[in-house]
Amino acid sequence: LEGPGIETRVGFAAAPLPADFSARLAANRQLFPLGVDLILVAPGAVLGLPRSARVIGEA
Repeated sequence: LEGPGIETRVGFAAAPLPADFSARLAANRQLFPLGVDLILVAPGAVLGLPRSARVIGEA
């Protein structure tokens, strides 16, 4: 991940995600100022993903 508020690139792994997850995030970003932010939750972990974040590499 990279984007505003992320000092350096940050990695994360989450599964299962849709095969077109990166495309969905990109489409959502194009809706600005509309659209939604994303919160991923797992046991012992929470990741808030703003619309402005960019996924680098595989999703």
